[in-house]
Amino acid sequence: AGGGVRGASRASGGDGVTPVSVGYIEAVKMDIATNGDVYLALGLDGGPVNEYIEVYRSQDGGTTFDLWGSIDSPLNTYERLTDFSVIEGNVNRAYVTYMNSGGFYAYVSWSDLSASSASWSTRSVMATPGVSFLNPKLTDDSISFGNFYLYMVSAGLDGNGDDIFFSRSTDFGDTWSVPYRIDELTTSSNLMYSSPKIHVGQGGRVHVSYTYTERLQSTFDDGVLYIQASNYAAASTDWSAPLTLYSIIDGV
Repeated sequence: AGGGVRGASRASGGDGVTPVSVGYIEAVKMDIATNGDVYLALGLDGGPVNEYIEVYRSQDGGTTFDLWGSIDSPLNTYERLTDFSVIEGNVNRAYVTYMNSGGFYAYVSWSDLSASSASWSTRSVMATPGVSFLNPKLTDDSISFGNFYLYMVSAGLDGNGDDIFFSRSTDFGDTWSVPYRIDELTTSSNLMYSSPKIHVGQGGRVHVSYTYTERLQSTFDDGVLYIQASNYAAASTDWSAPLTLYSIIDGV
């Protein structure tokens, strides 16, 4: 995945219109570097099997934006934007997290913030055979460490209920641990753990929340679950038992 910059378009402040010709915008993500540069990542749909990502940067406080880089695979695959982060520490980078339809895998691409145009490095983080990874999310612990770790969580569809998978990188994204389930469903393809969120808190705790729902919703209301790991989630045994925050009892 990844690569070609689509051309030097320019978005000017005035009316805030980004000059791209697409069917519609799938997602918009934003982050700001410590020097004040503003980054906007757009998930764009240019037609059937033609989703791609463009990242714009403003170096004048948001008055104007220039196309900084894009991620666009060959024909008949797509990149669906799910997360975007500017992370600074011992390295200073913009990280783009997305789904790739070549196998419904979870990818991350990054570029150094010092680049005048993005030069992407790309890794396939979650590519387990028989699993389609949906809505991957990324976080980091750069608030505490210059030598920050990266943490990814994603829903995974495997045919008997969607699970929650986790992986982490201790070298700024260059290599990743083998993804593994931190919570799973095993009884029905209609059941889903979905829409995970992940953050790192004090004391090396990694926090994950997600919903419990059905594909064809008919028997219960959505639930919310929470799970945490100690020791910066160094091992699968560091995860606690899931906690139900919101009941799935049918309220109808």
